Amino acid sequence: MQCHFDLRALVVRLAFLATLTTLPGCALLAGAAMPVVRWRSAEMFASGDAERSRVDIPGNLAQLRFLADLAPDHAPVNVAVAQALGGYALGYLDPVLTPGFEPPQDALAQARKAFREGRAYAMRGLTSLPGFVAGVDGDLEVFRAAVASAGFPEVPALFWMAYNWGQLALLSFDDIELSAEFEKAEMMMRRVEELAPGYYHGGAQAFLMVRYASRPTLLGGDPAAAKAAWSRAREASGGRFLMTDVLYAQYGCVQTQDAAEFRRVLEAVIATPSDVLPEERLANLLAQRRARILLDRIADCFDLEAAEDTGAEATDAEAAPAPSPTPSPRVRKTPAPAVRNRMPGSPRPKARR
Repeated sequence: MQCHFDLRALVVRLAFLATLTTLPGCALLAGAAMPVVRWRSAEMFASGDAERSRVDIPGNLAQLRFLADLAPDHAPVNVAVAQALGGYALGYLDPVLTPGFEPPQDALAQARKAFREGRAYAMRGLTSLPGFVAGVDGDLEVFRAAVASAGFPEVPALFWMAYNWGQLALLSFDDIELSAEFEKAEMMMRRVEELAPGYYHGGAQAFLMVRYASRPTLLGGDPAAAKAAWSRAREASGGRFLMTDVLYAQYGCVQTQDAAEFRRVLEAVIATPSDVLPEERLANLLAQRRARILLDRIADCFDLEAAEDTGAEATDAEAAPAPSPTPSPRVRKTPAPAVRNRMPGSPRPKARR
């Protein structure tokens, strides 16, 4: 039997008690409510029912926001909101999931809104860093110095701000200014990697994996670096956090146009028990659903006809006898150009006939 706790009611009672003490009200409120916040968050992330969670999470988020807005200087509460927003947006609002979850027509706008809010809540935990707030929308070097001054206590806020910021940039190809801000999110993740490389199941390495795999090589993409980052992220989680593998297939395998590896990775994800990492069971369930959707849309990600033609020609070449001194002319079919660095679900260029 699942126990449902009204966090908002608890907060109202604590707010009244705070007025009867000499402690700052918000500090007392946030400190007293944190055990409940942690419990509710753990219950949410360990859920084994993805559909029920889709219904429940917005209500949980409303209660978490209520508390965070009462205590904007309490970093742990605000980071908890940022994590919940980022996970909900990736798991339920990402347009890639449209065939499986049938989100609202404005899913892209809702996902961007959630990632933007997640970035803002996590940023509340970093306002004490000298120059950080000014650097977010200002000079890159000022921002770089502020990020470099962050220590281990700032790791959760750094990670979840960068995570939400990076996801927002990935969904904003039409916003040149926002896409350019990805560099600042990357800077924050590299600091997380320096301070706590294993944080959130190797999340910093997974972020860098997507960074290297989501761009063409001319714009800084690097398939080898992406695969190396994937390996480090899997090592950090023991291969139990399945979303890392799904994102590698979605970005890394599409970048290299390796359809066989794409299938292998996603089929392995689907075959893995979702409770292999009990505290992240919901994330693993959502990763498996994402894997099924990507497999169903494999034709949007790869030029399968060209791959089959190439494979057939290779087989013919192995079976054919040695060519005669004067071979007869042969008309070779030109394969369609490979489609690289394209998000699943985006329009697929038609091959020339």
